Amino acid sequence: MWGMASNGVIHIVDAVVKLPTVADFVLLDENFASLEAALKIQGQPDFISILGTSNGTDPAPFTLFAPINQAFSNISATIPVNELTNILEHHIIPGNNIPSSGITNGLVSPPTLEGDVITFFISGTLISATDGAGNGDKNIIAADLQAANGVVHVIDKVLIPDTSN
Repeated sequence: MWGMASNGVIHIVDAVVKLPTVADFVLLDENFASLEAALKIQGQPDFISILGTSNGTDPAPFTLFAPINQAFSNISATIPVNELTNILEHHIIPGNNIPSSGITNGLVSPPTLEGDVITFFISGTLISATDGAGNGDKNIIAADLQAANGVVHVIDKVLIPDTSN
């Protein structure tokens, strides 16, 4: 059922439409199929449940840097599970919903779930990041996918943590 309004159309529904979680963005977008598969590998923490945590419940909200499928083709396919866990945790900043408008040139992020920080740089409209291992040129290619429990920024490369700490 729908109704006309002076500035658009109103769709009448019989229930409250639930806002997606950070986990929903990963699960429902084919661009994140490789990320989803990595998050679900046996031996990993239950990342999907973690990223589905309700806002206001520790460790939500989240800022998730979600690598596109192509990004995973650039890393080794034989990463040990414990190293993969650290890599995946390095993409999640718990307790923070950081929109792109909150990212400034030289900003150092709060610690990721893994414990390292990410440093951001801005050149014109491009936001890039340097991961915990010091690798730069990780670009945010789509920003501010706002979820009910945080925000997702799409990145073109996988973030690698500092393995010496």
